[in-house]
Amino acid sequence: MTTLRRVGFLGDVHAEDERLARAIDVLEAEGASQLACVGDIIDGKGDFERVVDLLHAHRVVTVRGNHERWFLADDMRDLPDAHGRDRVSESARAYIASLPAMVEIPTIAGSILLCHGLGADDMTGVQPWDADTWLRHDPSLQRLLRTTSMRFVLNGHTHRRLVRPIEDRLFINAGTLYRDHDPSFGLLDLEASVVRTWLFDSDLSVQEIAPTPFDLAEPPPTPKRPPA
Repeated sequence: MTTLRRVGFLGDVHAEDERLARAIDVLEAEGASQLACVGDIIDGKGDFERVVDLLHAHRVVTVRGNHERWFLADDMRDLPDAHGRDRVSESARAYIASLPAMVEIPTIAGSILLCHGLGADDMTGVQPWDADTWLRHDPSLQRLLRTTSMRFVLNGHTHRRLVRPIEDRLFINAGTLYRDHDPSFGLLDLEASVVRTWLFDSDLSVQEIAPTPFDLAEPPPTPKRPPA
């Protein structure tokens, strides 16, 4: 049985090695026994090779984002701050290629689905302003709810922090470390039933904001298999 109680989460990194290192230091000091990253680690202004080294050294569970998918396909390399193959070492390329699209992380309160967007769809997400009526018709979200029973969904892509219950799951968007998009990181504390969040200042100092409590009374139902 898992004993995992605190999971530190890291949003879209985009090569921000200095913010990544600072976030890891804070989360480990706050008792995170597992760190998780929602992908889009490449394409940015910082030191991508150091990002890979940090994720390796701290055993951060990381999934593939759309920017990793694009890099592997040599696509969208004309984006601002995109990394061409000549800027990435062979070992870092192998690391990118090894990243899965989704990972299950067991905890004391049920499993976390770690993904970039919504399940296998790495180009979508839940926005803070999305109405419930809209979400009921979102095909990627509804597919995820039908096919998984994990209690928590930890994702990214939108670069917008979010903690929102949908049906009987808790969706947490990890935000981003990208310097121009209100960078932040957080901790899912499953004993205290709160999501804690730290914001970056421009000098790389951080400040914690008020935690967001959550209450998931009942586990989600086991998804039904489609007829053969």
